[in-house]
Amino acid sequence: MTAISELHGEVLDLDEFAWHGAETLEAEKHKRKAVPEDAARKRAAHSAKEQIDDRSSAGQGCPKPKYRQAKEEDSSVEVLCFSCRRAQDNSIQLSMATFFKKVHDEALPTTIVIDLEEPPSIDPSVCSRCRRQLRHKLPTYKAPADAMRGSGELPQLQRLRTYRRTADRQGVPFTISERSACALMRRPCFGCGVPAPLRGHGLTRLRIWPAGVAKPDRSGFMGPYCEENLAPACTMCNMMKGHRRISGFVECCRHIATKHTEGEQFGEYPHRFRDNVSRRSRSCYISQSSTHTKTHSLTNEQFNAIVSEPCFYCGKEPRKPKTNGPEDRGHFNGLDRLDSENRVYAKETTVAACGDCNIMKYRWELQEFLEQCRQVARFHKGTASS
Repeated sequence: MTAISELHGEVLDLDEFAWHGAETLEAEKHKRKAVPEDAARKRAAHSAKEQIDDRSSAGQGCPKPKYRQAKEEDSSVEVLCFSCRRAQDNSIQLSMATFFKKVHDEALPTTIVIDLEEPPSIDPSVCSRCRRQLRHKLPTYKAPADAMRGSGELPQLQRLRTYRRTADRQGVPFTISERSACALMRRPCFGCGVPAPLRGHGLTRLRIWPAGVAKPDRSGFMGPYCEENLAPACTMCNMMKGHRRISGFVECCRHIATKHTEGEQFGEYPHRFRDNVSRRSRSCYISQSSTHTKTHSLTNEQFNAIVSEPCFYCGKEPRKPKTNGPEDRGHFNGLDRLDSENRVYAKETTVAACGDCNIMKYRWELQEFLEQCRQVARFHKGTASS
């Protein structure tokens, strides 16, 4: 039995070699022999890897690819969208009119006179390379006064359901009843005093925490959804107010209205506008999202000249760090487009703006924003701000 077992084992070993050994021999047959250049190639690859590791450990990271810069000639900058600044393709997409004009000119050759003193006209609303439109229609946020949206359910209840989801997400109490909330929405706006439309106003929180209500650890600093912490607000006042309390919002509107209303004084409150301690560069204004793309056509000199000016809305001037003491972190203004539908930051359509004014203006038109500040200032004229 032992001899038979040993013979059976040898047969299995031979079968295993027949299956696997043949594959190993075939791989060895086609394996490339080493050459002296392989060692130098390995050393170069190892050295490059060590250099990348050293830069990563030092915080420098891997070298980034160089992206296309817009052409600058005689204080004019080529308009390039975000995609064309990041693309490696150098081809230029011509317009349809230019294409057919080129075909017509080739069919009928004529003498072309070029005026070297007259610069070519640049359309700032389209990209110079891909011809993408850089002007987008913005959605409107002011519903008509007689709009009763919703099928079968009051708009007030739809809005109240949204507030309840916000309270659950932020972990704040929601104690106001539907009856009290709907009655509150039918009152005039707390900011500008405009009467409520048929669909009612929205509700804004006042950052008031009633006694006995526990505050969450992280979010929910605006306070709970209770009657003591809510006030009716129109769409524009609600978005302009943001995180502020009523007194801070009213004083900001008074200050801006005083700066931009001739013959009327509502008071000045420069302390209501916070300092921007981070200085933004020109490249920060090149961005792209799923809905729009923003770019600029400013030279460095034009950019620095604009941001060094006082805020166009409130007059807050930029300030270098440590101007008012060793703890002073300074203040830096940024850019704001007067027409938010134009996605290009150009010299003619861009002004300096502090962060608070930039957020308050949002996407509103210039005159619409200033008129809203005047309405709030006039509605609260003569009232004491706390």
